[in-house]
Amino acid sequence: MRLKTIAFAILILTGLSWADDKDGEWSGSVHARPVDKKDQTVKPYIRVDGAIKVLTGPNVAKLEECKKDRVWVVKGKLSGDGKSIEVQEMKERMEWTGEVKVANIGENKTPVAMLNHKDGYAMELKGKVASMDECKKKDWWKVKGRQSDDLKSVEVTEMTKIPKPEEKKTPKAEKEKEKK
Repeated sequence: MRLKTIAFAILILTGLSWADDKDGEWSGSVHARPVDKKDQTVKPYIRVDGAIKVLTGPNVAKLEECKKDRVWVVKGKLSGDGKSIEVQEMKERMEWTGEVKVANIGENKTPVAMLNHKDGYAMELKGKVASMDECKKKDWWKVKGRQSDDLKSVEVTEMTKIPKPEEKKTPKAEKEKEKK
């Protein structure tokens, strides 16, 4: 009986140590800068819920690519202490969704197609962009393409019109509707 209890305790403790590492997928801007005041080594990292997670392992993109601050999708295991991610796969984000509209840019007020991919952030669309007449309709689109080095535009390879997503019901959204 005592042997079974000890074996059960070892099994539980071993299981808990395996549970420390959590598989996950994160999307966000990947940076490469020193992350510790004591150690000025440049390391690639991603912010998750405001906290820096250092990217580790042989599958991390080259440091020069990480220094461009582009948006990446990172798959891997979160360490037990939550300070790093052992990267299993890392791909640059190549698909964007949002409202497309036309903005007049520059001194000449040149009309350009812009993708509002999240509140307060828009990127100019270049390349295989729908006609300006289509973009003026302020419809929602799925855009495939690579983000520029200056992070201000997307080189579009494909655009597909999609239905506008339903608004998430939050207390803030409800208050905004009440004001109208």
